[in-house]
Amino acid sequence: MIHRDSTMNDITNISKQIADLINKHQNFWVTTHIHPDGDGLASMLLMKLLLEQHSKNVIAIVDDHIPRKFDFFHSFHEIITDVADGRLGQPDIVFALDASNISRLGDIEKIIPKSATLINIDHHVSNDYFGDINLVVGEASSAAEVTWQVLEYCNVKMNSNVATLVYSGIICDTGRFTFPNTSARALDICSKMVSEGASSADIADKIYFRSSQSTILGLVESLSTLQFHYQGKVASMVLSNDFMCKHDHIDTEGFVDNLLAVDGTEVEFFMKEHNKDCFRVSFRSKNHVDVNEVAKIFGGGGHRRAAGATICGDAQTVKLKIVDALETFFN
Repeated sequence: MIHRDSTMNDITNISKQIADLINKHQNFWVTTHIHPDGDGLASMLLMKLLLEQHSKNVIAIVDDHIPRKFDFFHSFHEIITDVADGRLGQPDIVFALDASNISRLGDIEKIIPKSATLINIDHHVSNDYFGDINLVVGEASSAAEVTWQVLEYCNVKMNSNVATLVYSGIICDTGRFTFPNTSARALDICSKMVSEGASSADIADKIYFRSSQSTILGLVESLSTLQFHYQGKVASMVLSNDFMCKHDHIDTEGFVDNLLAVDGTEVEFFMKEHNKDCFRVSFRSKNHVDVNEVAKIFGGGGHRRAAGATICGDAQTVKLKIVDALETFFN
């Protein structure tokens, strides 16, 4: 069943479907996208917590390294990152959180049993509705906001773990309440979470103010490659695979956001070479350019103001492709 641009009625109806499936089945997987961020991880672990409150068997699996800065999330240390792990078992239901398409799940896509019901919960406008059940709310601030609506319907038992995960997911995807997706509803939910035990200061400290030395060195290296295009309206930077290989666990999430501080820019992009001549590109825009449309040119997607894509080629070739793709907005 496909629901596009889910309304409040859709959310209620789909939440009822989900509640019915939870009641009927025992074995569940919860997962999120590769290169996991705070919103994806928080949403995944929120669903795990809800299922455990219903005495279900739940496996949280992500096909990637998990950034250490989220190690205060409830059940963080229970996340499996090996798709060949013998503990996985056979799920009846698989929840995919914060993934715009199934390929974003990495190799997990290959091991989901055909017999399992796949439930897709997301907020990306580029979502391609890959689930058997799809709850996609493009106007939501975050997947955590959408997941919270499901948890509310299912009468989750509130505690500080729930509050911390919901609050963390929302602040991560709203850029600490600075991005345009910071809605009144998102702020209302976060206010409720603080009243339920989420510590805004502690969460901010743990996510944003304990970067590793390798991460800071990676940021310095990236900024050393800073270039401007279209008379300063576009800013770009690159981090090479050679540098990544020399330093353990560089957390590049948020690197591109440093470019938002540059006065006069409209579009910012950061190229991280994750394999030789293959780049994960993060796009940001301030006002006018829909970077989701730019990312779609390269098979990616996301939101109007934040999107991503994987583009292969040497650094100069990839950068030129992106700059050429932006020409229509600046010439």
